[in-house]
Amino acid sequence: MTSASRLPLFLTVQRHYFETSSSADQLSVHPFRQQLQEARDQGLPVILVQWDGGLFPDTPETFSRGWVLHPDIRAEEGDLLVRASSTDPFAGQLPEGDITLAQHLQGLDCRELDVLALPGSPELAAAQEYAAQYGLTLHLAPVSTAQTADQGTGPGTDSGAAS
Repeated sequence: MTSASRLPLFLTVQRHYFETSSSADQLSVHPFRQQLQEARDQGLPVILVQWDGGLFPDTPETFSRGWVLHPDIRAEEGDLLVRASSTDPFAGQLPEGDITLAQHLQGLDCRELDVLALPGSPELAAAQEYAAQYGLTLHLAPVSTAQTADQGTGPGTDSGAAS
């Protein structure tokens, strides 16, 4: 395995995050696509989390249309697609074998993740809560919702450690 000390983690990339009925909370897919492409251009493995239904409020039913990844953010060869069947995304199994995301990151000697997620989402809060248990530091990358895009401002970058 190669060493990668800091990787991108995409927490809210399922279709329903981008197609929500609440326009104020609707994510813009552009920053996600941009970060995805930049990571792939650098040869970094991209981590995409797909949450099972019922884990958080408003999470769509597993295998429904809203549960699938947004078509503009599809998993490609070299990406790590994690199916989270609990609120701990790092305990999610990788499809390639009997290994969790946390074990895979440890094998890569990865201790920091650049996180893209809907600000204030329960998925982000859960990732922040569990990250410390695995010795991981999360750096929040700015993303915009329809509301912040209309105002011309996006949320700031929070580069603090998860606690």
